[in-house]
This record gives sequence, C-alpha cells and structure tokens, in this order.
Amino acid sequence: MKKPWLNSYDAGVPKSLNYPDWTVHRFLEAACAEYAERACTIYQDQVISYAAMNRFSDAFAVALQSLGVKKGDRIGVILPNIPQFVLVYYGILKAGGIVVAMNPLYKAGEIQHHLDVSGASIVVTGDLSVEVLDTIKMNNPEVVLIFTTLQDAAKLSAPDVVEFSSNTEIL
Repeated sequence: MKKPWLNSYDAGVPKSLNYPDWTVHRFLEAACAEYAERACTIYQDQVISYAAMNRFSDAFAVALQSLGVKKGDRIGVILPNIPQFVLVYYGILKAGGIVVAMNPLYKAGEIQHHLDVSGASIVVTGDLSVEVLDTIKMNNPEVVLIFTTLQDAAKLSAPDVVEFSSNTEIL
C-alpha cells in the first residue's frame, strides 16, 4: 500500500512505531509503576496521581463486576473531559467491558441511538439535563445509570477516598 504522506515527515520522524503487546489498561499500570506519585490528571487545582488513578479504576472495575459486568459488555460513558472520565474508562477496561463514549452535549435521541446500536446496559453520566436523563430512563428502564458530578473530582484528590457501593450512584 502506498503511503504518500510519509514523504512529508520531518527528518528523524520514524515511519512507524513499535508498541508493546499490552492491553490499554496495562499502560496505566506501567505509568503507575514508574511514576506513581506524579500527576495523572490535573483538573482545576485537583491533582490525582497515577497510583491513585490506578486504585480508583481498580475499585470501579470491582464495582462494575458487582453489577454483573463481564467481558464484552458495553458500558456507555457520557462525561466531559474530567478526571472521572479517565477513571471510568480504565475501570471499564479492567472489568472486561467495552467503552461506548458519547458526547455529553448529545440530545436524548442521539444518546438513544448509541444505546440501541451498542447494547450498553450501564451508562456512566454526569449531571446532564433532567429531561435527557428522564428520557433515557423512560425509554430504557433496564439501563443502570451511574452518576458523577464535576464536584466529585475534588473528592478524588483526597488521599483516603475509594468507596464504591452497589448503589447506582457510584461516583
């Protein structure tokens, strides 16, 4: 296959890269092993280290498994670019699930389409409009909604926080 764009690469830029044969969440674990106390995420003035993010995502994976998540299950994620997205993303992968990321600006019909196509049985979401959440729940009574808020990022930066329950308001 021809790759004409390679001719535009600057000198010294490799034409391909070799990646380890790892699962995606293994990269977080490797970063945790090497940079445990360094910042994994910084949100406003809240810093979460790689070690903390790894612990949080492990705990979230266990919480998902307690809800019955198994390998190949699709989990919807409707969150903006906040630390909880990173936590949820890796937690889903560690639980064996497949991340179905959705734009938090989607309207109810767009979210419904993604739920229909993906078959997601759990949705992790922020504080979307009440109308959107009501529509999702009304049209999908079997879908478990897990909520988080922007303010929860501050709780994650506290050193002793990692408590998830089987309640649907996990974050």
